[in-house]
Amino acid sequence: QKGSVAKVSPGYFDNALDLTASLSSGNLSWLQIPWIEDYAVDVWTMEFFAKPTKSLVNFTFLTFGTNGFMLNSEHLSNIRMDSYSADYAFTLGDWYWFVLQCDGTATKLYINNELVLQANFVPDIEGKTLQLGSHYEVNNQDNTFVGLIDEFRWSNGIRYPGGVMTIPTQPFGTPTKSYEVSDTAPTAV
Repeated sequence: QKGSVAKVSPGYFDNALDLTASLSSGNLSWLQIPWIEDYAVDVWTMEFFAKPTKSLVNFTFLTFGTNGFMLNSEHLSNIRMDSYSADYAFTLGDWYWFVLQCDGTATKLYINNELVLQANFVPDIEGKTLQLGSHYEVNNQDNTFVGLIDEFRWSNGIRYPGGVMTIPTQPFGTPTKSYEVSDTAPTAV
């Protein structure tokens, strides 16, 4: 965790990363996950639940490194994957299920089962640290996430072939591999 205002609060299922206290520049928090080689696959699925609680200029769900892939929204009225964007209206206080799927040549973004954006590009993520709730590690109120994030999962392969999916009704369960994240580097547990 970066910053000092993050906490754990009731989430979509159980406990969630609570970034609702990230309200002023210089006093923000986000979760930082170092790159591990197990993520180095061409085909993957990334999914999480997010509940925005305050509208910002650039509402950032996640970024990689200081210049890699970015998923954000301008004033919660659209959704952007790097330079690609689509209209999408978020409502403060509602939970959203995000599913990103990359098949090695194209990336698709689903929100609450709906395909909202697809583009023929592969996100720039390899070797980069994942930041949940931060715009390239910038400690600036207008480029962060204010809300809750729950049930983050990164899977090897396409988890929902053809985009057929149902919003989960229970936690994702026990991962096949877990990592202990510290200030130095992740280690398998």
